[in-house]
This record gives sequence, structure tokens and C-alpha cells, in this order.
Amino acid sequence: MNKIGVLDYGAGNLNSVFKILKKLNATTLIVKNKNNLKNIDKLIIPGVGSFEACIKYLKKKELVIPLKKFVVNNPTLAICLGMQILMNKSEEANDCKGLSILDGNVELISKFNKNAMVPHIGWTKLLVKNNSNKNFFTVFKDKYFYYSNSYVCNLNKLYPQRCFFLHDGNKFVSAIKNNNLIATQFHPEISNKQGFEFYKNFMDLK
Repeated sequence: MNKIGVLDYGAGNLNSVFKILKKLNATTLIVKNKNNLKNIDKLIIPGVGSFEACIKYLKKKELVIPLKKFVVNNPTLAICLGMQILMNKSEEANDCKGLSILDGNVELISKFNKNAMVPHIGWTKLLVKNNSNKNFFTVFKDKYFYYSNSYVCNLNKLYPQRCFFLHDGNKFVSAIKNNNLIATQFHPEISNKQGFEFYKNFMDLK
């Protein structure tokens, strides 16, 4: 059985993630240092906290390079802030670079619509662009997932498997699959039945 690591960066919603992994009978490990990465098969990067604080914590623990290597080569699920730190940079912390695993920048929702409600909190439909059997997200087309975000990911690269959500008339990136990596702006661990199925499908990835 695969061992699922959950990254602890001093914040994040670890309890919610572990709760759903327990329902899935997953073998788990809290990842607190680079050596822990050697003992897992897949990784989940949870999604609550500050961009700058998270990056600084990873640097302090000397996790940046080992984490990038793991994410590029192994199945990884990055959630909300976990997705954002994979980008190049964020308007939340202009002097703090991201991990640049995904090519894009993190920007305020209000930058695109000054009248948009911020933060964006609640249930929003998943819009799937490429509705084919090979698309990881196809089975979740038009399903509702739970969001809690003030920032969104503005991509420089058009990843073939990507989804969107609408908020106050604007379309934003909701999720990306790139090789072994799945990154979501929404929180599948608190998205009821469809969130459970999302985690299950991630665990089934080879």
C-alpha cells in the first residue's frame, strides 16, 4: 500500500486532510523534514496559511529543493495555498519567490474585478475544459467544490488538463493536472462526497 505524506509547514488544515485519509484507510506520515520525503510514495500539500510564511518555513527546514524534486517525480496533491506556492510569485508577498514548479503568478481576485466579493468563500461549480476520458477532472465536471480564497493563480502556460470556476462574472483557474501533479484552488477534503471521490482518485494514481 502507498504511504501518503502530508506536508506540515507550520500551518495548513492537516486535521481535515488526515480525517478524510483515515476514511480511505490510507497509510500516512506527517512530513516535517527532507528525510520524511524518502519514506513516502505520494504527497499532499495542504492549503491554509500565508504564502510568505510557508516559503520561509520551507527554507528554514531546507525543504525547498527536496520538495521540488519530489513533486516533479511523484504523485502530489497541492491544495489552495499548496497550489499557490508552486507558482513563480504572489502578490501576497512581492519579495518572496514561489517554487516555480508551475508557470504562473498568484494575484488578488479584486485585481480582475474591483467589485468582486473577496474573499471568495463557498460552493462553486467546477468547469472542465477538456471533457475526455483521459482528463482526471472529467468525472467531476459541474460538481460543486468548496473554496476559501482571496488570491487566484494566473497561468503563463496553458496546461492541457485544467479547470475553472466563475466568481462574480470572472473565470479563474480552479485546478491543474501536470504529469504527476494535481493542484487545486478548492478544498476537496471539505467538499463532501465529491471531495472524498477526488481524494480516492488521487490515491489510485500510479
